[in-house]
Amino acid sequence: MAPRELIGLWKGRGIPTGHPFDGVLENLGWFGKRFTPDMRADALLFRSGEHRLVAIDPRWIPLGLALRFHHIGRTRVARNLFFYLQRRLRASFLEDDGVWWRRERGHGL
Repeated sequence: MAPRELIGLWKGRGIPTGHPFDGVLENLGWFGKRFTPDMRADALLFRSGEHRLVAIDPRWIPLGLALRFHHIGRTRVARNLFFYLQRRLRASFLEDDGVWWRRERGHGL
């Protein structure tokens, strides 16, 4: 598959592997990924309401803490808290070779 064939929205789905994060992304409203024509990617796209997607910047996710409390990630409390925190976790700017450019916010479906 050529990289250009990846352009667009890709709906993801979880595959049980026994990892502590199994089911966590799905519980938090994970949609999938988006690849843009300029060959950039939003690896963590989440649903925000019924018709909107939000790209989350993974650098703001405290993985050590998330692994320690992974069992909470599959609860309703985690889903509600994540929905509240989405604004703070958004991928709104991207640095590319020292140049900042505004990244597109979420797309409707």
